[in-house]
Amino acid sequence: MARPAPGEGPFPGVILYMDAVGLRPRIGEMAQRIADWGYVVLAPNVFYREGSAAELAPEMDMTTPEGRAAAGKAAFPAWSRIHVDERVKHCKAFASSVRGMAREFGLLDALDSGNPFLPMVDDAKKGASLHDYFGGLGMEIKGETIPTPGGGLDYTRPEPYGVIARIIPFNHPISFAAGKIAPGLVAGNTVILKVAEQTPLSALLMGKLIQEHFPPVVVNIVTGDGPNCGSRLTRHKDVRRIAFTRRVETGRATMAGAGIKPVSLELGRESPLAMSPRLVTSR
Repeated sequence: MARPAPGEGPFPGVILYMDAVGLRPRIGEMAQRIADWGYVVLAPNVFYREGSAAELAPEMDMTTPEGRAAAGKAAFPAWSRIHVDERVKHCKAFASSVRGMAREFGLLDALDSGNPFLPMVDDAKKGASLHDYFGGLGMEIKGETIPTPGGGLDYTRPEPYGVIARIIPFNHPISFAAGKIAPGLVAGNTVILKVAEQTPLSALLMGKLIQEHFPPVVVNIVTGDGPNCGSRLTRHKDVRRIAFTRRVETGRATMAGAGIKPVSLELGRESPLAMSPRLVTSR
């Protein structure tokens, strides 16, 4: 069979296999959308684009995480000065677009991760709902008023960290990608989203919606593996906070590399705790 000409869709490069069982209710509609993205039909439910998988999710070189951190740092002052109501408007518009493309995201995650199609569609809607939820909490970001001796009053005012990194796993790609960037954005941070190298497709398509709804480089998406990408973000001096979801062993390495910066860990195997080896415990 002759190799088809390249298309101009939102993501370059590989063969896609549609699950005829999972997509049967709307197989014709989804096939047409994939064709519109620049894929050529090779056989029933098999679509092809010229290019290589490396073009789709390139391995990050050693400078890219640093470059994304610098970009986020440059965007932070303007983004953090925007009133929270305006930031929430950006987030809600983004959530609405994610919800409107839930089937496209579900298709990509089903192809990329091997999960069933319809639950992945629900995952996209869940990610959009998380964005709406945290947007609703925006006006609840408040400080405290503290009485002092002599009748005075002190007050506290929460401030955003700056550049924060969210490192997400492979099992629910679009739900994590869309949902876990929301709290940081509402609070006025810029976000670097490091997606799992096994399942980058839906986050890369999500990047098109981010470009439409947020100022430039307020959100940066990077692919690549842990040693060449994730660990560089963890150790970078301008990344002020880390949130990590994945394995226990990698969570320990993340904490060790982060130094004194705040780290949130969501680890597998029955929600374990990562403890310092110097901690004295008694049975």
